[in-house]
Amino acid sequence: MSKEKPAGVAAIPKAWDLPAGPVTYIGPDLPGIPYMTTYEKGIPAPLLELARKKCKALRALIVPVDAIAAKLTAAKTGGTAEYALYRKAEEFAKGEG
Repeated sequence: MSKEKPAGVAAIPKAWDLPAGPVTYIGPDLPGIPYMTTYEKGIPAPLLELARKKCKALRALIVPVDAIAAKLTAAKTGGTAEYALYRKAEEFAKGEG
């Protein structure tokens, strides 16, 4: 039995599982998506679209509210994964702005 997905059906990778409850976007300003915006009722489609199709680094910058301080510190600390992802997001933002 084949485990192939029917045409037109795409699985959302585990990396796209978003935390329950409010989240904050800690990435650089994007058109219509400012730095440190908190979403309490889901993430807006434009941000998800950008993160899924144009810059996957943006996904790592959508964090639970209770993790903001730790993630911001990591994003400003050279050598961390968050730092590298933030830099990728900055490069992307320069082209989108």
